[in-house]
Amino acid sequence: MSKAKMAALVATVAVVISTLVVGTAYAVSFFRVGTTTSRQYIIDQTNPWAVPAVNTWTNVPSASVTVTIPAGTQRLISARFNAESLCTGPGWCSVRVIYVRTSNGATAELAPQSGTDFAFDSAGGSWEAHSIERTSAGFLPAGTYRVQVQAQRVNSTQFRLDDYLTNVSLINP
Repeated sequence: MSKAKMAALVATVAVVISTLVVGTAYAVSFFRVGTTTSRQYIIDQTNPWAVPAVNTWTNVPSASVTVTIPAGTQRLISARFNAESLCTGPGWCSVRVIYVRTSNGATAELAPQSGTDFAFDSAGGSWEAHSIERTSAGFLPAGTYRVQVQAQRVNSTQFRLDDYLTNVSLINP
């Protein structure tokens, strides 16, 4: 069993024991360490875009980057997304970052994997700047991956993004 898997198992057991003994569960933090950034991909968009459907993840246009991890290596994927955002209620507006391994279509949300529990913007207010930063849960093997930002209106009436930028980095172990 790898050191990372063993650490995750020990942390999970500790949470279960603390819950049984004390009755309170505590969040488990995961720590990743890289050395240098081997490649950065940056794409921006100045055209406003509105999330078309409620309660459905939708790919944000011009917020997708295809990255290649060289043969014989592994890399941590780090992604940042920032935008002007307008969310009207009720509800809230979520953003997540996923990767799709092009060889087999395997998809995973970058960590922390919060899904719609991460409110990128809350309903109300006016245009504001918001951001999200996520990483792969561990170092990924060689291959080609499409990193994609997705948005969702969580029971909200409108979610608009404007002047957004996506920055994806490959980090060496």
